[in-house]
Amino acid sequence: MTIKRTIENDGKTDTVLVMLEIGYNDWEKLIDSLNDGGIDLSRISDIASSISVKAAEISEYLGERGGNGYGDHGHDDAMKDVAKTRKRIRKALGYSYP
Repeated sequence: MTIKRTIENDGKTDTVLVMLEIGYNDWEKLIDSLNDGGIDLSRISDIASSISVKAAEISEYLGERGGNGYGDHGHDDAMKDVAKTRKRIRKALGYSYP
């Protein structure tokens, strides 16, 4: 299997990954330093939203395939639940379409 990377390597994704690793108290310093450097936070926010949707989909899929301890429900059923999860997460994030 060949894996194609679709995440841009422009440093903005790195910012989101750093925010996952550091404590909430350090977020202010990080973002203040980015603002001082004239970095566009809207693109970083978009990346964080995309990652959160994908992470929820992956979690749902793995759970349905046996990760929740209730057995493997198969790919097709797992993907149906992934679609439901995607709609719920995107709605929670304020998207107007699934």
